[in-house]
Amino acid sequence: AGMRAADLLLWSTPRDRPGLDFLGHDRLAELPPFVDPGPPPAPRVPYARSAPLRLLVAAMMRPGDKAASYARLAAGLAALPASAPDWRLDILGDGPARTEVEAMFAPLAPRVRFRGAVSDPAETRAAMETADLLPWPGVGEGFGMVYLEAQAAGLPCLAENRPGPAHVLAPEAAGGLPLTDPATPVAYAAGLAA
Repeated sequence: AGMRAADLLLWSTPRDRPGLDFLGHDRLAELPPFVDPGPPPAPRVPYARSAPLRLLVAAMMRPGDKAASYARLAAGLAALPASAPDWRLDILGDGPARTEVEAMFAPLAPRVRFRGAVSDPAETRAAMETADLLPWPGVGEGFGMVYLEAQAAGLPCLAENRPGPAHVLAPEAAGGLPLTDPATPVAYAAGLAA
């Protein structure tokens, strides 16, 4: 009844839209997900193969989809071929599944650093501006604020081809990285290696 009484309903992702079609198209408008991009990002230092690739993740550690994304990332990193560039991963975040997440990355421990929860947006932005890649699979993400924040900081993102990430990440044709096939377990590792 509330929706029928509204003059205008806003939708943010393509999967929201079908649930509103019963109201008629004249009362619907898209409001794409957004963040305040802030100042232009600091000039990016080009990646040099002589140094480890700087990977960054910023995500809560909770059971369900977030833990599933951490698991897919850990599996992808573990499956990287020996020919892949050296890398280091900083993880910003904390939560009730931290012990489980730490266990996922234990085999990769020398290369992974858990930095805990970061409450200062400026600290997160600085970390994004100095990283080379945000590898976050995006299991169950509505759209993923982290992708918008990373892009505002000039940080490339690697995600699986899921509705949420696909809606907010720059397509390959526009200079974005290709989204990997979530149905193929080795696809994420291949995307990371590339």
